[in-house]
Amino acid sequence: HLGYVLTLAAGLLYVPVSVWHFIAHADGEDPGLAHVLIGIGKVGMIAGALLATLSVRRTRRGPVNAVPTEGA
Repeated sequence: HLGYVLTLAAGLLYVPVSVWHFIAHADGEDPGLAHVLIGIGKVGMIAGALLATLSVRRTRRGPVNAVPTEGA
């Protein structure tokens, strides 16, 4: 579940910072901190999605050293 939690947390960071970033640029400012936080949010969402995907694939495939049963 770590992947899902990481993706959610990064998304919760990303959304309000993106709004702040948009408003700041609309006001003619260059919000350096917003750029950094958006980057962190993007990396977190990608890492979380990757972890979640790998977790689901491992669950479906079973243990690496599993012995197949007859008829499988």
